[in-house]
Amino acid sequence: MGADNPVSIGGSVQGQNVVIGGTQEVHGNLSITVGAGPGSADERERLQQLVDQLTAELSRVPAEHAAEVDEVVLAAEDAVRETEGDSPDQGRLRLRGEALTRAAARLGEIGPGIVALATQVAEAITRFG
Repeated sequence: MGADNPVSIGGSVQGQNVVIGGTQEVHGNLSITVGAGPGSADERERLQQLVDQLTAELSRVPAEHAAEVDEVVLAAEDAVRETEGDSPDQGRLRLRGEALTRAAARLGEIGPGIVALATQVAEAITRFG
């Protein structure tokens, strides 16, 4: 920024995000926690690692795709929640995984790693049924 490109910010910006140049990727809380349920501790840890990798990729998606990111996050939360019952239903796990991969496919061109990770999460959750 120089004299040719002055920056003027008016009003109070306290507690607000201000971006000067570049882009900002802001999404809500992308944290998804794998809770207790059937399966070994190793299986649950592996699922948590995949979910963490997925949310990390989602956090890099430009803010103009926030709605698509939200869809993937909600689908992932539903899929993970389905693994937490006493005896998860294999059919419901499969459906939740399919919903997750469909939601992720909408971001395929923006973040190809998102589709691969969503597919891995979908495969991992079916092991809990």
